[in-house]
Amino acid sequence: MNPELLKQIKLLRLDSSAPETARAKQTYFPATIRTSSYPNWIQEDTPTLTVKAFLVTYDYGLRGTVGALSKFADSLCSNFDTLQANGHPKWKQVHLELPPLTRGWKYYPPMERHLRACIAQRTAAEQAQNPARQVSAHQQDASAQRMKKASCTAQEKLLLCDQ
Repeated sequence: MNPELLKQIKLLRLDSSAPETARAKQTYFPATIRTSSYPNWIQEDTPTLTVKAFLVTYDYGLRGTVGALSKFADSLCSNFDTLQANGHPKWKQVHLELPPLTRGWKYYPPMERHLRACIAQRTAAEQAQNPARQVSAHQQDASAQRMKKASCTAQEKLLLCDQ
């Protein structure tokens, strides 16, 4: 990047002691911008916040849509470990999950079926390899309920939280 442009860009550090940070962490997730990712731009790792990414599509009611998205879900499931091991470094931060959605949003049923089956299969395989890491359904439900009950501002309620 042009050295003159670099002088004009400044990353602001996330102040973990600020009350605004605690509120932001109810919606966003902690992350770090690493010098190893931008060695010519930043001299030290910078704490920040990030958002989760979602693949959003529209159901056109076409058979091809179901087939293409089902094929994508199967491919993602079968190649997930390879993507995390050999893909872009950001793949290491990806969690294959279907988090609770807020009112008005729903998972595309064909994708949801494929991904839930994939997650169940991966969980069973992990538990078979490491029985000590088993998490009960009750613990998973309690965790999901805590996520749903996170307090939100009026603006966030429009987008994120159950009302």
